[in-house]
Amino acid sequence: GATALAWMTAAAGLGAIFASFWLAWRARIEGLTGVVIFNIALGGAAVTGFTLVSQFWWSLPFLVVAGFATLVSGVGTQTLVQSALDSSYRGRVMSFYGIVIGAAPALGALAMGAVGDLTGLRWPVGVGGGLAVVVWMAALRMRRRLSASLEAPPAI
Repeated sequence: GATALAWMTAAAGLGAIFASFWLAWRARIEGLTGVVIFNIALGGAAVTGFTLVSQFWWSLPFLVVAGFATLVSGVGTQTLVQSALDSSYRGRVMSFYGIVIGAAPALGALAMGAVGDLTGLRWPVGVGGGLAVVVWMAALRMRRRLSASLEAPPAI
């Protein structure tokens, strides 16, 4: 119901608030690639854990962690992309980034909703969390290369 949705939204929001303070306190780009990669796995694991818990109140800590990890990976990715770009390309690339980052979750939610109508939402959300862990494994293999290209100042 509406009350449960409000609690779940508040839990994810609380995690995002903690993440925003942590990122502001961190205030440097060095090592941010590793932080983003770690939070992809953390978010995927938290969402998967959320789907495995059957008690409502025990699911809320998973949403706090998921909110934290989602904000850190999202803001961290945007920071890395913006800092790696030459200023003459930044507007165009970030416009495309905005379209992708807006459309991809909407399409994923549409697909999860369609499958969820048939199976319930537990399986599609759990698979989504598992896919985040797969993305984490791929990113982990490319970590050094990603760090070198994203954390270096753009060539002038």
